Amino acid sequence: TPALFTTTYYQVIVGAVASGCNSITSATVTVTVVPDPSITVQPVGDAICEGGTYTMSVTATGGTPALTYQWQDSPDGITWTNIAGATNNIFTTPALFTTTYYQVIVGATASDCNSVTSAAITVTVVPDPSITVQPVGDAICEGGTYTMSVTGANGTPALTYQWQDSPDGVTWTNIAGASSDTYTTPALFTTTYYQVIVGATASGCNSITSATVTVTVVP
Repeated sequence: TPALFTTTYYQVIVGAVASGCNSITSATVTVTVVPDPSITVQPVGDAICEGGTYTMSVTATGGTPALTYQWQDSPDGITWTNIAGATNNIFTTPALFTTTYYQVIVGATASDCNSVTSAAITVTVVPDPSITVQPVGDAICEGGTYTMSVTGANGTPALTYQWQDSPDGVTWTNIAGASSDTYTTPALFTTTYYQVIVGATASGCNSITSATVTVTVVP
């Protein structure tokens, strides 16, 4: 056919020039013209911790007989390399330790199906949560309360906190509702030990436990 831009129907008449030769017409065939591949939902980047993985996806339409996918990565967003085996609309990275850029080429194998390249996305790699200022203990009188705090850094998308208490510094129990960077004890009548676990919910984010602090109760 010539270059086609709309669905077109074809048939062929087969005949012969000798006397009495009747012609015959073939079945009708349809050459369906569909739009080139296009991306309707772009992949989206995010941040993870060192050693984490990240799953991204793309949604595309058009093309024929089926869409093809080739994910690419880049250390700088300029030089791109095909990722071996990354040929689905969903891709999960290996464990990452540096910020990496990704894009996907969507195509189709039929005649004149042009490919389209997604927007480039960034998977930002940040350090695991860390504690920059440890909580500090002190002494109080019987029935008093004590407020302590911790300062955390890194992690993503936000730091999480879980304070724990212990009667002996060995066996630890999560304190219900104690999930911010500051914690105030209830009224205490015996010496009690405290620590806080600082974490983050993104892939690969390991938690870190603070130093143990002692709230000493005196008469």
